[in-house]
Amino acid sequence: MIKKRIMNEMVRLHSSLTLRYLTAISLIAVLSVAAFITMNTVIKGMDNNAYLVNVSGKQRMLSQYIALDAYRVYSANKTKLYESELAIVKSRLERNLIEMNIANRMLSQGFVQDGGMVPLSAEVYELYFGEPNLKYRVQQYLALVQLILVLPDADQKVMVIRDIEFRSEAILSDLDKIVALYQKEGEQRLQSIKDAKLLLLVLTLLVLILEVLLIFRPMVKSIVTLQKQNNEALDNLESEVADRTRHLEEANKRLDELAQHDALTGLRNRLNLEENVESVIDDSNENGADYAVLMLDVDWFKKINDQYGHDAGDYVLKEMSSILKKVVRDGDHVYRAGGEEFVVLLSRITHENAIGKAEQIRQAVENHLFTFNGIEIRKTISGGIYHSTLFDVNDVKSVLKLADNALYQAKSEGRNRIIQVSSPVIHS
Repeated sequence: MIKKRIMNEMVRLHSSLTLRYLTAISLIAVLSVAAFITMNTVIKGMDNNAYLVNVSGKQRMLSQYIALDAYRVYSANKTKLYESELAIVKSRLERNLIEMNIANRMLSQGFVQDGGMVPLSAEVYELYFGEPNLKYRVQQYLALVQLILVLPDADQKVMVIRDIEFRSEAILSDLDKIVALYQKEGEQRLQSIKDAKLLLLVLTLLVLILEVLLIFRPMVKSIVTLQKQNNEALDNLESEVADRTRHLEEANKRLDELAQHDALTGLRNRLNLEENVESVIDDSNENGADYAVLMLDVDWFKKINDQYGHDAGDYVLKEMSSILKKVVRDGDHVYRAGGEEFVVLLSRITHENAIGKAEQIRQAVENHLFTFNGIEIRKTISGGIYHSTLFDVNDVKSVLKLADNALYQAKSEGRNRIIQVSSPVIHS
């Protein structure tokens, strides 16, 4: 009778421990699956967000390239652009129009890689389809630029190019907002990972406490083992999150570098030229600090590509950027404005020193022997220079246009010379 009672108690105890063990295992299994699904979903969202950040940044760059090439097509006759060069510009413009149209459609509908889609946030949706109506405005902007390629009437082209210039800055501002919104959403997803990790940690500790209280001494060893495994899983999860975060930061850094620097020469590009010129104008107005803007163009650059190929042309441009960086002072900035055109921003410099520095740059290029695959090439540059003491000009576009006019004067007077801005009148 006693034996039977003991056996029954053992059976009951075994059943109770088995049930509790299975309950603990089930809780851990559910928690692990939930953690995996949650983190996988959030990480996938971060990947999609990084992709959208990349596309939106590219769209922002394309808007500027399109505006620049549209102006080159419009002013082809004035700038004496060769037919072959004009064809290249038109081809590039058409290609960029297609790419920007595709990017506009992807971003406004939430398309991501592998044909997937993500829902647009309320802020992004409002920017594209609300009062700013960015999707439609981008389509209008691209349609305007397309007119530059087909309109035969010069007067009509003038109206279109003015409309493009008027719309370009507003669209760029909204495209910057799109990039900022996607970056903000990426940071929010990163915070979601941290919150999810904390929640999972709290739930895990709660389950472990219940197991200690309910499974008794025979289960202590199993509980400790399970806790160790669970902690390892959390450590691995944290390490994976850290790796993903680092990769996202590196991608954002690379994107920022691509947006602000010329891929061939490594120089700053036109995207931040106007901002920097505006800063020295403000410094001049507030502190009386003189400055100069030197716009340069490589003489007869097309002949290099025609005679030796585009690799030789790229080599000359990279060598040219090296010469400019060596000759300018610390604190001055060099930009590749596009093609074979460079801009040097000389801050806090007298009129006399600015002219001397411009001539030093011209002579440095003239005296430099460009050697490419055994081929020796001599090149010269023409330049237009504006100094803040010459005329009272306080807006960026006017300063750049004056320097550009002086540059084309240098070209027309025989090249290999620096022409100082002689009139505050801006010729279109």
